Amino acid sequence: MAKAQISIEMLVIFVAMLVVFIVIFFVFSHQIIIIINTKNSMDAFFIASTLGSAANSVFIAGNGTVVTINLMEKSANIWIADRSLFVQKENLLYDWPLLTNTTVIQSLSFNELTIRNINGVVYIG
Repeated sequence: MAKAQISIEMLVIFVAMLVVFIVIFFVFSHQIIIIINTKNSMDAFFIASTLGSAANSVFIAGNGTVVTINLMEKSANIWIADRSLFVQKENLLYDWPLLTNTTVIQSLSFNELTIRNINGVVYIG
């Protein structure tokens, strides 16, 4: 009878450890999702602020200005509407105000980008 008692106690301990492990797993998986969303938010802000500031600086500097920026291989969906540069990464959207309506996005590589002012038109690409 003592061996059966030990087997039941071991089974109870195993089930309790399994329950604790499952609870910890769900808590940490939620935290991982929060961390991923925060990273995506920071990446979108970085891209929007870097591109937007550089485009505005090139526009202010005048015709013939060329600037090269490095986005450190961060990627996102980028478009321009009205006087805003929009950056979307996953489900997070950031916009950055632009000083000109004449900004054109050419083919983008998310490593080094060249921003040019040619006759008052800012080209990003």
